[in-house]
Amino acid sequence: MSFKRIRKLDKQTVEVETEFIDKYIEYINENSIKEVQINSSYYFDDTLSFLTKCPQITHVYIVDSVIKDYSALYSLTELKCLSSQSPIINLDFSLLCDLEELSIIWNKSIKNLDSCKKIKYLNVSKFNPANGNLTSLSISLKIETLILNQTSVTSLQGIEKLSKLKILHINYAKKLKNFIGIEALATSLEQLDLYACRGVESYKALGEASSLKKLIIDKCNAIGKLFFLDELKNLEWFVCMDTPFANEYLPEFDRMIYVYIENNKECIFKKDNR
Repeated sequence: MSFKRIRKLDKQTVEVETEFIDKYIEYINENSIKEVQINSSYYFDDTLSFLTKCPQITHVYIVDSVIKDYSALYSLTELKCLSSQSPIINLDFSLLCDLEELSIIWNKSIKNLDSCKKIKYLNVSKFNPANGNLTSLSISLKIETLILNQTSVTSLQGIEKLSKLKILHINYAKKLKNFIGIEALATSLEQLDLYACRGVESYKALGEASSLKKLIIDKCNAIGKLFFLDELKNLEWFVCMDTPFANEYLPEFDRMIYVYIENNKECIFKKDNR
């Protein structure tokens, strides 16, 4: 196959191809490209060796891959963002200390993640600890955004150590029972998104997250009454969808900018002052 053109996703990101990797290396270096994407549809190698020739790369996105050796990442002294939708095996994060953004699928081979003291954004899928909580999630205490996907945690115990956390997303946490522990983030947490948390037994503790400005509850277990909203004096944005609740009581929404409440797939309240 003859070379046609560089696969550019945007001005700063290219999707590399194994067959023309030398041309990609040349293009990346000549144009000061900072971001690369790996997709097994175009990149077939089981290493990332080309990265050793592109030291200026700051962002690496792995959509899908057959990579077995990730050690070339250690050569990227400017690496700030690493995102992988495939499990990364045997990566020592103590050699990636300048990371600021990380998206990974959790696995037992992950080493020294707590060495990355600069991480502010962490997206973790399939974190399934034996103790059922977050105490074993050894991560930077400077994290401002935490996203948990497909996790088996039953409680948020351990989250209190993340005193700078501003945004928390919890998706597909089928065993999560309550939000005890979130009160420790009363002065920091500004946004909470819950999606498909169908095992929740109590939402009461959310009323203690007093700094919350935005709360979205979608496809979760029944809430009961919305009394906890009365305690959230800073709340500006509330969305409740596909989540049963007792609608004989609705709190005052005067101070809020945006409200959308749906019960039995029917909109029963909407306000939009954006």
